[in-house]
Amino acid sequence: MFPIITTILLWVLIVGVLWYVLTQLVSKKALATIGAVLLLLVIILAFFNPNDGFGETWWRLLSLPLKPLGLGIVLLGFALRQGLKKVSGELVAVAFLVLFIGSSPILATLLSRQAAMNFTQNMATEQRLPPATIVVLARGTTKISRLPQREVQLTEQGDRLLATANIYGQEVFFGKQPLVIISAGRRPGIPLEDSNAIEANDVRVILRRLGIPESQLVVETQGLDVRTSAEAVTKILKERNLQNQPIILTTSGLEMRRAIGTFAELNIQSIPNPTDFIPGNIKPVNLNNIVVEDLVPNVESLLLTSRLVDEYLIQIYYFLRGWQGINSCFTCN
Repeated sequence: MFPIITTILLWVLIVGVLWYVLTQLVSKKALATIGAVLLLLVIILAFFNPNDGFGETWWRLLSLPLKPLGLGIVLLGFALRQGLKKVSGELVAVAFLVLFIGSSPILATLLSRQAAMNFTQNMATEQRLPPATIVVLARGTTKISRLPQREVQLTEQGDRLLATANIYGQEVFFGKQPLVIISAGRRPGIPLEDSNAIEANDVRVILRRLGIPESQLVVETQGLDVRTSAEAVTKILKERNLQNQPIILTTSGLEMRRAIGTFAELNIQSIPNPTDFIPGNIKPVNLNNIVVEDLVPNVESLLLTSRLVDEYLIQIYYFLRGWQGINSCFTCN
């Protein structure tokens, strides 16, 4: 703890000295220009290097005001900019509405249903499907416990693995022996020399226990997000001369549309096998029979709304990077 505090204090001292020197030597107008240029450079770096630790950190900071919690905090900050005695009641009211609506179970349900459009039925369970490789985007589906034995545990996204085993069993039932590609790279914050650093290796063990033979499992260890996973999986498909047949794509229902478009841009057609539209700890609202409980804001709904907003922002980012193809879903309407 002491080294961390010392490091923080040292950085505060360095920044303070630099700020003092700059304010003495440079005009406020020039400082504002320098600040704007530096901010623009940060945005450009974050745009082109999203998986770099620097880019990821700045993405979280820059996108924070666009989410309900972040927007509420920003509005309250502006409301208090003249002190407690001159609080802006209008901004406080807007902040209240943003937080209230953002944590509404009804809004969370409506947004999640919109995200699930065209994927409400499990398209990958139809008998008429052609031979296809199963691809599971497994990043974030497991975690390492803090127990001494460091056991691997499933997260709330772990049902992707169950869905993968289920669809594999159905394919086998119809006389097929599909290949299963597991895409999940390095866990954040764990050094590469650690045996648990590559998540795909742990996912492979779990899928073997769920009945998929080792001979049908292929591990892809470079995927850090949907785009890098799609690029690495496409390379594997080409190496095995499987790029001309569709894949059964298993991932979160919230990111399925983006995932399908990403593979389409790489000329790979997808059959959606979506999971976890609404996390298991959130009770979905029956919009045809709303009860009082559905009107009470809760933190789980705020989390889901924030995840949905974040997914919309990432979709815009993928569109700007040219990573979204068209006519990509093999079975969607």
